[in-house]
Amino acid sequence: MKMLKFALACIAGIVTLGEALGEEVAVKGRGLVDLEEYVCSVPHKSNSLLSRICYEDETQHLLVEINGIWFEHCKVPKAALYNLMLTDAVGGYYNAKIRPLKCRQQEYAR
Repeated sequence: MKMLKFALACIAGIVTLGEALGEEVAVKGRGLVDLEEYVCSVPHKSNSLLSRICYEDETQHLLVEINGIWFEHCKVPKAALYNLMLTDAVGGYYNAKIRPLKCRQQEYAR
């Protein structure tokens, strides 16, 4: 499974970080989240909003780092992730398409 994630990340042109580091991040409203199951990247386009993006394909959970604060979004389709990574208007796309996809307590990833 990890090899498939790595291959998908390479095809998408993103750099994996979280898996390799075994990193945990403090997510607002949730607490510590282990990034082992996530494929993480630095956004392809330079932008002033998002520092890092981490996605867990099986659960469709997306973690984003904004100004040093991590936020979690649920039920984020893979297509929305790709669009976020490729758009020239990262902030506008995030605010319109991703930000509304907030997690409820029962939807939190493992």
